[in-house]
Amino acid sequence: MAINLCFSHFILGHISLFFINTLNIATYIHRGSLDTILIKPVNPLFQIINERVDEDSWGDLLVALLLLIIVDFQLNNPWYITVMFIFISLFTSLIFLSLAVLGNTVALFSNGLANLAETTFDFFEMSKYPLTIYSGLLKVIMTFIIPIGWVASIPQERIVDKHEWAG
Repeated sequence: MAINLCFSHFILGHISLFFINTLNIATYIHRGSLDTILIKPVNPLFQIINERVDEDSWGDLLVALLLLIIVDFQLNNPWYITVMFIFISLFTSLIFLSLAVLGNTVALFSNGLANLAETTFDFFEMSKYPLTIYSGLLKVIMTFIIPIGWVASIPQERIVDKHEWAG
């Protein structure tokens, strides 16, 4: 369980540091400033993501990395397990980025759902816990429809418990 929490907070550090501005896309829409981003000759998503970086999250990221290394050392895991967790966390933070962009896309086409992108952080809270505590239907939804199970539970189970990562 400790490795799951360290892994989840390491992913949150990535999200907070690099992708925090994706939560503001609905604000751009409601203020009318999205048009100025769309007419520039740069990819709009790239521009929105790189417009703001949360510098305070460097501390969160470093503490989570330190805790991940300490927990792996306490569990007598080989060094490559820690490297695998770091590598996988980069891609799982992209899953959260896609969920935030998906929520903002829905907000673009509907005026009343501006806070839908913030549910990404609610999904993050659900990903802190292993999939085994959820019921069968919710487990299927969290694995295949909303890929929250791929964020922390499945990598943690495959790598730490079984020491494998290939099918």
